[in-house]
Amino acid sequence: MPAEIFISYARVDRDCIEPLLDSLRAIDVSFWVDEGNIHAATLWSEEIVDAINACGAMVVILSESSTTSDNVVKEVMLASELKKPLLPVYLEETEVPRKLQYQLAGIQHLELHGRDISNLSTELAKSLNRMGIQTSDSVPIAASHPNITRAKRRFKLSKKTKSTVKTICLCLFAFTIGLLITKRTVETTGEKPAQPNDTPFHVTERIGENLLITTEVSSPIAISPDGEHVAVIVKEGNRQTLYLRESKTGKWQGITEANKPANPTFSPDSQWLFFSSNRNALKSYSLADGTIQTAVPDINAIGLTFGDDLLIYPKHYRTGLYLFNTVSRDEIELTTPSSEALGHFWPHMLPDGKHLLYTDFIPGLKKTTVRLCAVDGSRDEVLIQNAFTAKYATSGHVLFVRDGNLMAVKFDKEQNKISGSSTPILNDLYVVAGIGRGGYSISQNGILVYAKESEVERLSNFSWIDRDGNEEALTLENKTYGSFSLSRDETQLALTIQEANNRDIWVHDFNTGVRTRLTDKTTIQKHPQWVGDHQSILYVNDAPPFALFRYDLRQKQHEPILVEQYDVYKPTVSADGRFVAYSQITPGHLDDLFVLDLESGNKTTPISTTVYNETMGAISPNGKYIAYQSDLNGKNQIYVVEIANPKNTKQVSVAGGEESTWSRDGTELFFRNETSLISVKFDPETGQVKSTPSVIFTKEFARFQSFHSYQPSKDGKRFLVLKEAGESTANRVHYIFNLDEILKQKLK
Repeated sequence: MPAEIFISYARVDRDCIEPLLDSLRAIDVSFWVDEGNIHAATLWSEEIVDAINACGAMVVILSESSTTSDNVVKEVMLASELKKPLLPVYLEETEVPRKLQYQLAGIQHLELHGRDISNLSTELAKSLNRMGIQTSDSVPIAASHPNITRAKRRFKLSKKTKSTVKTICLCLFAFTIGLLITKRTVETTGEKPAQPNDTPFHVTERIGENLLITTEVSSPIAISPDGEHVAVIVKEGNRQTLYLRESKTGKWQGITEANKPANPTFSPDSQWLFFSSNRNALKSYSLADGTIQTAVPDINAIGLTFGDDLLIYPKHYRTGLYLFNTVSRDEIELTTPSSEALGHFWPHMLPDGKHLLYTDFIPGLKKTTVRLCAVDGSRDEVLIQNAFTAKYATSGHVLFVRDGNLMAVKFDKEQNKISGSSTPILNDLYVVAGIGRGGYSISQNGILVYAKESEVERLSNFSWIDRDGNEEALTLENKTYGSFSLSRDETQLALTIQEANNRDIWVHDFNTGVRTRLTDKTTIQKHPQWVGDHQSILYVNDAPPFALFRYDLRQKQHEPILVEQYDVYKPTVSADGRFVAYSQITPGHLDDLFVLDLESGNKTTPISTTVYNETMGAISPNGKYIAYQSDLNGKNQIYVVEIANPKNTKQVSVAGGEESTWSRDGTELFFRNETSLISVKFDPETGQVKSTPSVIFTKEFARFQSFHSYQPSKDGKRFLVLKEAGESTANRVHYIFNLDEILKQKLK
């Protein structure tokens, strides 16, 4: 029969808890206590996990020793996750560590120090009865043990601390718990006995206060096959950074040498972490010595999987999958996407090593499918309709994403076929709709790591900020706003709003308060820009064939003005509506900058097409110059070039710069650097910079790589700024341990 009470304590306090154990015996309550027979090298045995699962409540012995014990912390965290009642018992006055304040805050407790313990059994019985533990009538015991009088600091939670404990604190040993619980599940063969340590449970972890899971890469999260490491792409200030978590230490480490990382994937042996670097190389990071190597140059791998001496990846968007032989260094095309597809992404090798799953991504997602392909090219067929980001789970299921839900379906790995209907496993999964990616990853020992859509997609709103830093918030509701453009008379705001994984263009009228939808599609429309007379708006249609569209507000008609095979984005329009500056990514290139002349037969002029990123072009009001940002010198700086002579560039910023914009008369050039809005004086006739950069104000911006987060007013005295609304929750990573058990229960 399982013990009713689990005693969590530090080994050095063993003699001091005898009065408590005698009291439990006196009231006929069974208990489990580690008598020291478990070898310390096992860290945390399955026997302890079983006992916590089976108990009715946990008694936590608090002392200077126990509050610094890793095992006690883990035991309390697991008990709390399993919703076991907790009874803190103080051996001495001590401070509860921050990592346990959430679990123990406000809970009624008992004290053993400096008191007569003759009535301990009575008090203990009352406390346990309130927790649902049945006891016999109290039997007083003789004071055969000396009073415990060790007294040091008295711990009390302040009112402020209690009121601010809102979320689960950092679970430093989540992986260790999960691995120990799941290890028996994976290794058991034959008929599996029903054991309490198979219970799935969920842990939420905060990466760090200033680290936010980025929405600007297509795949931000991955877990190693052995479950020992998790990789996350975060926004750290203005920098896109790769962070790695090791389960043994429970700490997150920034891999600062990774240059603009994206799409992390672990090798099958969990010894290497691969990632796309700056969209032009596949890199590998050694978990053994921390070195970074170039695995494959000149590709932007939107997903990666592994075969025998093979790396399998799409080279870019608008491409199929390629097989790269790591021995011969030969590359062979495996699949070819249709003209309707954006590409073949997110390959995942199946257990036989001969077949893989991949996403045939068609913008709009409804037409997107998961396909099954043979590595030798003999088979390539649709496996699941209306699905993307598929992975095989060791329980014999395929996971995939549909409508923001993580789904599962039974999979016959011998026949490589699905069977039965699919079932949702969890909702609110973070989805990158523009690339067909679900924000989750699974290990081979049943750990699911994922990000939530409601936490990662951050709400924002607009404020006017004058040059003295005074703010005036607009009366718009908080939403997931994107790129925007203020009309020249400042009466209307064209803006992108994301809803249900779609982005559409809207216009808000400040005079009437009416908001009108201009686009209503299942794909992504973004980057609106007012054109000339304010009777039309330019915008980007982010789906093949990629196009710049102009919407006529009077005729309510959409007209393509530039159609390309590859993505065009971040357009800006000159004051007279004649020129459009835009960026484009093509295979083998990063962001290149072009200018489109709408009055000369849509003639296109390349401004900068180097091996670096040149983007965010802004045409001066007189149409002679273009300001843009480039990482030519290792970090983004602002440059100005004459459109008629694009080879003669001038660097304007000194300490870094992004999002350049002109004043209405062209005599001032604005740009942002981190949280500072900066200005330089400019002569629009000679093209000369007339001053050094000076800070106008410092504020928090909603910072994105893909669009401007501010726009100056027509008189240049204030700025419309997009700001995040409320405290961000994008620093949370979620884990589900024993995923296999959930799948077996839901898909019997």
